[in-house]
Amino acid sequence: MSSPYQFADEPLIIDTQLPELAPSESSDSGNNLSFLDLDCTDPSSLSFNPFECSTFESESINFAAELQQSVSQELIPDTGVINQLNELNFLYAKLEQRVNELDTMCAKLQNQLHQQSNLQSRLSSVETHLKQLVDWYFGFKTTVNRNTEKVALEISSLKLRKTFF
Repeated sequence: MSSPYQFADEPLIIDTQLPELAPSESSDSGNNLSFLDLDCTDPSSLSFNPFECSTFESESINFAAELQQSVSQELIPDTGVINQLNELNFLYAKLEQRVNELDTMCAKLQNQLHQQSNLQSRLSSVETHLKQLVDWYFGFKTTVNRNTEKVALEISSLKLRKTFF
């Protein structure tokens, strides 16, 4: 029973020969060799045909030229697309400028709102102080009125005393 694994005591056998290619069923030259079987570098080869090699070379060059032309045509930018991209870039720049202007306006409004909040806080503080001042004034006025009445009563009582005594 053979194992698919190689063990250390078994010799390693490496096959260095490539499998032979089978000839194709049909060929343009009629010699039953496939297009890939051509050996253009060995004139002594049975499959060597200089005409086929030059045909292959010219076909390869033509194919490469056609491929290069088709790729370069696909890479030619469409002027309509370029114009649209330029217009989009212009609109994006205007939009970015407008966003910057709006950011500036927003910062100014926030600053004004902060100042208004500070003013409102100060106004509320002034209003509280005014109420305290008014309350003190009316209290003072009431006290003065009472004291004035007392003084007036004392003066009148002194006048009365003076007239009788």
